[in-house]
Amino acid sequence: MNLCADISQCTLKRCAQRYLMLALICAIWPCAVVRANDPARLQTILRGHIKSIGTLTFSPDGATLATSSADGTVRLWRVRDGAGQVVLHVRAGRHTNPQVFWSPDGRRLATYSRRSFEDFGETQIWDADTGRLRATLEGHRGNVITVEWSPDSRMLLTTCDDGAARVWDAETGSLRATLAQNKLRQKLTNSPFKALFTTKNLDFSFTFGTFAADGRAVVTYSIEQPPKIWDATTGALQATLQMDVTAFEPKPVYDLLLSPDRRFIVRKTPDGVELLDAATGDTARALKGVGAALSFSPDGRVLLTYTTAPFTISLWDTTTGQKLWDVEHTPAGLGGFFWSPDGARIVAMGYGSNARLLDARTGRILTKLPYGGCTNDWLCGDNDCEPFVFSADGRVFLKQKQKVKLWRAADGTLLALLTEARGPGVFSPTDPRLLATRSSDKKSVLLWMIEPQ
Repeated sequence: MNLCADISQCTLKRCAQRYLMLALICAIWPCAVVRANDPARLQTILRGHIKSIGTLTFSPDGATLATSSADGTVRLWRVRDGAGQVVLHVRAGRHTNPQVFWSPDGRRLATYSRRSFEDFGETQIWDADTGRLRATLEGHRGNVITVEWSPDSRMLLTTCDDGAARVWDAETGSLRATLAQNKLRQKLTNSPFKALFTTKNLDFSFTFGTFAADGRAVVTYSIEQPPKIWDATTGALQATLQMDVTAFEPKPVYDLLLSPDRRFIVRKTPDGVELLDAATGDTARALKGVGAALSFSPDGRVLLTYTTAPFTISLWDTTTGQKLWDVEHTPAGLGGFFWSPDGARIVAMGYGSNARLLDARTGRILTKLPYGGCTNDWLCGDNDCEPFVFSADGRVFLKQKQKVKLWRAADGTLLALLTEARGPGVFSPTDPRLLATRSSDKKSVLLWMIEPQ
């Protein structure tokens, strides 16, 4: 808005007074001044929840946004015009928000919700078009840790802290198979205070799992037992993985690194790493001279590794086994790595050092980001440990903090501070310009159009 288009008719003093008056009005009565070159423009406000929103999740085709709230509802919104389509009434409590998981075909949703910290919660399957409850999954004997759809949307995998993973029929909700990664346990209480007087509840039986690439096999792992591969349909044990090739027998692992397409599992060897077939456990490929593996590129063609003495981060071609380059001036203490969808940029989260933006095609550090070292502490909470997320075209990224800042991926410069937005922020999977955030009161959803200059 040009308040003084003709300088001959508007003195500089009067022009300054008008700008000052506009600034005072906006300070007293908050208003949004949209300039032509603003990279972020508020498009729509979605209202309906009466309590704080917890999660925002786009459908795979980007046409629908699912929001969950402590008010006990999951709402589905049509992104095109902001119309509310369906309201799902799920279990929720004062300090809990339902979790939402879209099926790959976008026809159904799975939700997991709890009324309180002592409640084990329930997992349900819903029809995305009608909001009809299709099934409630019965059989968990503890807290559900993860929920995952099979690639064909016909099965659902849940893992639990009772020692098992379970495969469910997504049409009927019937239990197909129980995969006993650990010895099955029945938790008597979910209260940490009551558990102090019940030794059975002090067992750490957390089980994690995922479907292999074709959906016909499931990989499970835990800190008690070595990783295992199961037939997803019959529940038959296919293989127990020897992740430490120097050991006499398979050992448990704290974490498992799989390629993004779930085709390969990374195993460390004395002279490098091996890529194991996630469906069979057989060695598919060996990479010599590679350090400890940390992360794959989105297409799985590049593996990011590190070595110590000195601490060095390197990028390797997983097809040829050749080193592409070392990251220049690598500081010790980098941990989490977040790739742009096109694999061109990496945001490296620091553990004790500032986050950095890396050029994955040259190994250069482009800039430091103003986020301190990640401190993950049970007593003090997570400080600066929130993940980074990129837009679908990889041009813009943000950190999942309460204050939403948009950064240009090309060079790491700040694009915009969305003062009226609160995290989390979620980019559309199909429209790289569309961003969804919470409002300042956390009860509404703001849809933004992002146009990086």
